[in-house]
Amino acid sequence: MPEPEPHSRPLPPPPDMSPEAIMQRLRLVGELNELCWFLGESELARKAAEQAGVAWQSPKPKVQSQSFTASQVFGASNFRDESASKMRQIIAERLTASTQNVPHFYLTVEIEMDSVIALRKQINATVAETDKISVNDVIVKAAAMSLVKHQWVNASFQDKSVRFYEDADISIAVAIEDGLITPVVRAANKKGLLAISAEIKELASRAKAKKLQPEEYTGGTFSISNLGMFGI
Repeated sequence: MPEPEPHSRPLPPPPDMSPEAIMQRLRLVGELNELCWFLGESELARKAAEQAGVAWQSPKPKVQSQSFTASQVFGASNFRDESASKMRQIIAERLTASTQNVPHFYLTVEIEMDSVIALRKQINATVAETDKISVNDVIVKAAAMSLVKHQWVNASFQDKSVRFYEDADISIAVAIEDGLITPVVRAANKKGLLAISAEIKELASRAKAKKLQPEEYTGGTFSISNLGMFGI
């Protein structure tokens, strides 16, 4: 899967800079690389680089080596199919049946989100009220990046083959009068937080007004349901 190419390099340190200070700067550069790739917002990343004393250029993902097929769903991710072994086919069938017929218990883990809250506060301080991002927007971006990094998660079983998706199309659960609908943020892995936030707001608004087209709520590769208002 594609990894971000290095796009930051430390400026030459002053001659009198101590080894400890040099290592601290190098660690900062590494953290900035991850931050810039995660944010996907050139202007914000550039300002952060200037404050850190780092030369910065827009990240450019490496070209995929695999061959993908275009989806028949408009705007949906390209994909490639790999034949599944007989054993894997049986496993998929049994797991699907067990999910439907066997009682389950679920495991949870608590995650410390202090850094996410701080990042959200920093971004929201620089944008208009209508453009402010939510914690859910950050989760969507983080999930999308994880999906393209771990291809076996960004995949689905197709009878006798496993279908791997080139991008992460994230379905967002939206409650409407008639039930629940899942509009899709296409290629969320390639979009910044501000773009993702704006798209979710727009899709949710049109979903509640029943103005979504079928291709806008089908073909997602992963789903996220935000129950934060219920303390979850």
